Amino acid sequence: AVVPKSTMQMETPEDTEVLILGGGAAGLMCAYRLGELGIPAIVIEKNREVGRKILISGGGRCNFTNREVGFENFRSHNPHYARSALARYTSGDFIDLVNQRGIDWYEKTLGQLFCRRSAREIVELLRDGVLANGSEIRTGVEVLELAQHDAGGFLVKTSQGPLRARRVVVATGGLSIPKIGASKIGYDIARAQGLKVKETRPALVALEAG
Repeated sequence: AVVPKSTMQMETPEDTEVLILGGGAAGLMCAYRLGELGIPAIVIEKNREVGRKILISGGGRCNFTNREVGFENFRSHNPHYARSALARYTSGDFIDLVNQRGIDWYEKTLGQLFCRRSAREIVELLRDGVLANGSEIRTGVEVLELAQHDAGGFLVKTSQGPLRARRVVVATGGLSIPKIGASKIGYDIARAQGLKVKETRPALVALEAG
């Protein structure tokens, strides 16, 4: 179930197999797929609701995928990552999921697919799938620190108490929209774990008349 902030006070670490930091599109989809494999997870999200960026995308109708999505459409320091990721789960796979849910959609220029009614339908599809497969979503929970606990996992300190997980997925998003909770926590965690972080640059910017 979705656990409200007020019920999450803990004194000692709670153990879980997989802890997913971030309840956006990536975190929810990760939990959804893990549940299908029989691996329940806990998703924690610092906002009061999950999927806030989904809700505002596409003018509130969510451009949930494109007809033609190839690795050549992505820019990355590791171009092979997009190739392998897209081969394992295609845009057609997600379209099938949307159709099974009965979400009405339409196609725009260049094969962009949008919900005909509301982006909230995509959030509900992912959220309901996560919960139906035995995982848990906790909102209003902010990640404070991730530390190596021992050979068996990690200790994650949060605003509502510590959690201990064998595996942690960092799906905290980027820096694009601070007003809906975007922060640099994911980059901080990566650096603390000894990972190299490339300098970030804006990917989408507004155009203003001079």
